[in-house]
Amino acid sequence: MSKFNCYILLTWGPRHGYKTKEHPAAQAQLRNIAAVIRGGFQQSRVVIAASDYTRKIHGPEDLPGLFHYLSTARLREAGTGLVMEDFNRIFRACTPEGKRFVLEALMEYGDLLTDLRTKMRLEQFGRSAISRLVREDMKPLNLARRPHPGSPESRRNQTARARDRSRAARKAHSDKLMRDLLALRDELEGEQGKVTIDDLVDHANRAGLRNARGGPLTYPTVARALRRGKGGAPMG
Repeated sequence: MSKFNCYILLTWGPRHGYKTKEHPAAQAQLRNIAAVIRGGFQQSRVVIAASDYTRKIHGPEDLPGLFHYLSTARLREAGTGLVMEDFNRIFRACTPEGKRFVLEALMEYGDLLTDLRTKMRLEQFGRSAISRLVREDMKPLNLARRPHPGSPESRRNQTARARDRSRAARKAHSDKLMRDLLALRDELEGEQGKVTIDDLVDHANRAGLRNARGGPLTYPTVARALRRGKGGAPMG
C-alpha cells in the first residue's frame, strides 16, 4: 500500500480541542487529498505528516510544522516529500510582505513539495505559475463531493449511523442485564440454595430489572442472558 505524507494548514476554527484530522478546517483538505490520490492509487494511505495553525502568515516562522518537516526530510531517504492539496492556501493567508519571505523559503524545498491542484512539484512551477500562485486568491478546491443533507447517500449514512448506535445501546443493555442477573442469582443462591430460572425471573421483575424495550423479563430473556454470562448455564 502506498503512503502519502500530507501537510494540513489550519487558518480558522478552534486552536485547541481537536486532533488535526478531526478539525473542521482540515476536513475539506483531507477530502480533496484523498479524492486526488485515490483516483490514481486505489491502494493508498494518507498520513498527516505535518500541520500548522495560524490565522495570518508573516513569514516562515508562522509555519513551524511545515519547515521542521522539510528541513529534517533532507536527512531522510528518498520518497519523503510532502503533498499539499493547494499551495495557494498558504499565500491566501500571507500578509503582502510575508508572501515573498515564505516563497523564498519554500523554493529551497521545491523538490519535496507537491501541489495537488496542479499535480506538480514546486520546483516545476514556471515564472507565470509562481506569480499567479503568490498574487491571486484562487477559489478553494472542492474535488470531493460532500453528500447533500437530503440526498439518498446522506440518508443512507444517517441510517447506518443510527443502526450502529442502536446496536451499541442494545449490547450495553444486554451486558448490564447479564451482570445484574448473575449478581441476583448468586445472592439468591446464597440465601436459599438452588434457584430456577422461573424463580430468577420473578425476583428480577420484582427488583425492577427490565428488558431492552422497558418491559418485564421473561423466561427466554433471562435464560439467554445467563448463557452469555460466565458460568451462567441455564438452570432448571
